[in-house]
Amino acid sequence: MESIFDAESFGGPDDFTRTMGGFGHLIDMHRGLKIAEAQRARFVELYMAAADKAGLPDDPPFREALRSHVEFGSHVAMQNSHAETDEQLHPLREVPRWEWPDGAAPDSAG
Repeated sequence: MESIFDAESFGGPDDFTRTMGGFGHLIDMHRGLKIAEAQRARFVELYMAAADKAGLPDDPPFREALRSHVEFGSHVAMQNSHAETDEQLHPLREVPRWEWPDGAAPDSAG
């Protein structure tokens, strides 16, 4: 699931939104998990290690864009995992679009 989400985030096809329930489903999957900061940080660490193992490019602009994307997403997931009401959810409600190659966060990252 993560790779299809990542592909859409970086401007690829909208397969995640069309075939996997979109961002609303992602919110639902994280609700109630109560993700701790240590778990969030470990996810980022493992994600980046998997990028190394998969042989993804190691050039700094690409890695910064990827890390920024994963850091942002993991913070959104952590916030949503603790939300007891819709008002407590992160305001993002659609797959964010990451700028490439500069790795800039989406406007809705706020």
